[in-house]
Amino acid sequence: MKKLLLIALLITIKLQLFAQNIEVSYPNGGETLTANNSDFIFWTDPGSPLIPQVMIEYSIDGGSNWIFILNTSSSFGTGFYQWTVPNVTSSNCLIRVSNLANLAEFDVSDDPFEIVAPSITLYYPNFQQGFAVGGSEEISWWSPGVDFIDIEYSIDGGANYLPIASNVDASLGLYDWNPIPNTPSTTCRVRL
Repeated sequence: MKKLLLIALLITIKLQLFAQNIEVSYPNGGETLTANNSDFIFWTDPGSPLIPQVMIEYSIDGGSNWIFILNTSSSFGTGFYQWTVPNVTSSNCLIRVSNLANLAEFDVSDDPFEIVAPSITLYYPNFQQGFAVGGSEEISWWSPGVDFIDIEYSIDGGANYLPIASNVDASLGLYDWNPIPNTPSTTCRVRL
């Protein structure tokens, strides 16, 4: 019985000595990142001693292949890196952060995250709505991965555009166009 207890204790100690120290905290699964946009990679290193240098990689195929991002430093038990998300689309992306001194010590995102292409969808107006000169209308859209938008209108079917608003926070999804200008036309368009 003493031998069994001693073996169990030695295994526990050995597992603690070789326990994984690095933990990817973002993106760690379920997030949506936008291609060609800046975002962060965060990790923690709760171990002792702390890991001074790490290698960061990403995968777009669930971990079958890894693409090198960079080697960088980690300090005080945490680390982060601001990266430009690659110009790819995939719903099976992962991040891997490895101890540069011992590449067998690493962590991978717990679940896949998604990289999407930036896009804008105009919801309203979208087809033959009539607006009253001097009135107001809410322009609405959906724009994942887009930070700011310019809103313009045309009175000649899209041949030329005039500004409504510039550098509007795209995450709002709404803009109150007020007042509607005195430029009557039956071929008006709104462009984001």
